[in-house]
Amino acid sequence: MQLIKREILNFLKKQKNPIGIKRIRKHLNLPRGEMSYLRDVLKSLIREGVIVKTENNCYRLSNEYQTTSQKQVCHEYEKLYEGKIYAGRKGNLIFKIRGSKKVLRVIPPKNLSTILMDSDKVMLLKLKNRDAGIVATVTDRAFYRRLGRVKNGRVKIRFKRIYVKGRVKSPVIEYITGKKAEVIREFSDNAKGAYDLNMYLHSIKQFFPPEVMEEARHLTLEDSFFSKRLDLRNDLVFTIDGEDAKDFDDAVSLKETKKGYVLGVHIADVSHFVEKGSCLDSEAMIRGVTTYMPGKVVPMLPEKLSNDLCSLKPYEDRFTLSCIITLDKKGNVISYYLTKSVIKSKARLTYEKLNEYFHGKSEFPYPEVKGLKETIDKMHILSKKLRQKRLRKGALFLNVEKPYVKVSKKGELVDLKPQVQQDAEKLIEEFMLLANECVANFLIKRNLPGIFRIHPAPDDEKLADLFVLFESAGYKTYDKTLPELINSINDRNLHYITLRYLTRAEYSARPGLHFGLNKLEYLHFTSPIRRYPDLVVHRIVKAAIEKTGLPYKKSELEWIAKLVSTLERDAFFAELDTAEYFILKDIEKKGVRECDAIVSGFSEHTLFAELDGFYVDGMIPLSDLKGYYTLDPTGHFLINENGKKITIGMKLKVKIVEIDPILRKLKLNVLKPVL
Repeated sequence: MQLIKREILNFLKKQKNPIGIKRIRKHLNLPRGEMSYLRDVLKSLIREGVIVKTENNCYRLSNEYQTTSQKQVCHEYEKLYEGKIYAGRKGNLIFKIRGSKKVLRVIPPKNLSTILMDSDKVMLLKLKNRDAGIVATVTDRAFYRRLGRVKNGRVKIRFKRIYVKGRVKSPVIEYITGKKAEVIREFSDNAKGAYDLNMYLHSIKQFFPPEVMEEARHLTLEDSFFSKRLDLRNDLVFTIDGEDAKDFDDAVSLKETKKGYVLGVHIADVSHFVEKGSCLDSEAMIRGVTTYMPGKVVPMLPEKLSNDLCSLKPYEDRFTLSCIITLDKKGNVISYYLTKSVIKSKARLTYEKLNEYFHGKSEFPYPEVKGLKETIDKMHILSKKLRQKRLRKGALFLNVEKPYVKVSKKGELVDLKPQVQQDAEKLIEEFMLLANECVANFLIKRNLPGIFRIHPAPDDEKLADLFVLFESAGYKTYDKTLPELINSINDRNLHYITLRYLTRAEYSARPGLHFGLNKLEYLHFTSPIRRYPDLVVHRIVKAAIEKTGLPYKKSELEWIAKLVSTLERDAFFAELDTAEYFILKDIEKKGVRECDAIVSGFSEHTLFAELDGFYVDGMIPLSDLKGYYTLDPTGHFLINENGKKITIGMKLKVKIVEIDPILRKLKLNVLKPVL
């Protein structure tokens, strides 16, 4: 497919106007019977962001790709800086290093979807041996940059409307405030506009630069490396993923012994193909993670790797890094070892089909694979033992509903339901957690550096506040830890409140407590196709196995961990905000006017409520409530002059008074109870 893609791009480069699919087919000398294949190739190029489809069903190079059509040198980074960028004397952007007179020239990545401006706060990667840096992400936009909707040539700012300078074609704009609104960028008011806006706001890199695609194009699976790996191609190894998954980065195997089990967790060896310092590596680092928006995936690695060479597809030889764990019959780890390996997956299983089997709704769905049913049954038993063991050791199990948002190709919401983690998902989760813990132990025991996953515990003040809430709800908290308490409670509102009190997990170059798992040794190892820290860990593990020099210094790992923690948050909010657009658009389309809701949070001037069954928060100004409500100093509740309280989890009946899906605005009024 890569050859035909290159030919299409070369052909489109020479065209002044968009070209139809028939002319492309004719240029490629493809028979008419290959039209379906050609459409798939064009769709793949669109997903990669290098071409776009016009309104008259023709194709042209994307604007972003055209700006990067000249080959660039691969960047090597040596340090991470955080701070503001400024406009230089010559109109260029510069970065002033704090505590130094040194100034760096700012280079925006060609595929950075946002526009950089004076006073933006950024994370900047300094280029090796150069007084210049690449912007990895914008952490805070300059104060004068705003988003708004244009009506009759004006845009609303606070309590007034100002005229927009010049003509605008799209209703949604980012603009510079002033006497008139100066347009920075326009966005269409549809699904495409929502994708563009959220990638823009969260610094998501949509397409891959030409030099990255060129580097990926030359990669192959070389036979000469097979003999240097543990050959597991005859073992019963298989993958378990969702029906929509395309990047299969983990496979599992299990053998029962007289004393217990031998569990194999086999992870795609991405580091074999993506060398440190390569164009692919630089691009993966600056992306950090794969972004999964409803109906759109922005991968960390090009499709040649993520969906092909590295993906553990059935019946194909694939390079892996395996964690082989020996356990007793109770699920206790006796020993483990890590090794480079080669596997050939015997089946591609799905969560959906396995869950039907586990719940007795169907027969075993893969009877054609010899020994698979017996292995799955044993895995099911082992995973339950591992989960119970984690529960006894103080892991936190929160029962909080997350929405599953499915979007059609036309950009319309077709399914919205709670994501329910069932036995098949739990099975894989337990095995991956165990492998991650073993690899963390492997590095720590050998005093090796790494990127670890930590989750700080809530501070004493927050814990005390939480326990007061639990006691007011009738639960005894004496002599109990938070995990012991929450794991024994079925009230989802209290689970939801607890989640809001917890900090986000993050990456660190130093091992530390993962509060949610109650582990002191933990990292991410099992998803190197979609997470950069996993790729870093793979390189360190392989260096230890092969007894070669370490690929990273600890100081380098510290800034990589800091960078990827931020990039992970960017991706999370891009995913969340895009999902919210589709949900709000569906509410608007259905004409929902009144809805049940629960109080989800407060600020000094605002009450937030989540619409029941829609998983989106609306805002209610405190000034719209009857009576004078203020936020209690603890932040737990609102209280008025008569002592009436509004608490998190309180049920309301609300009316939708204003909705703007693309700007994610949802204003509500309370109908019941009268507040």
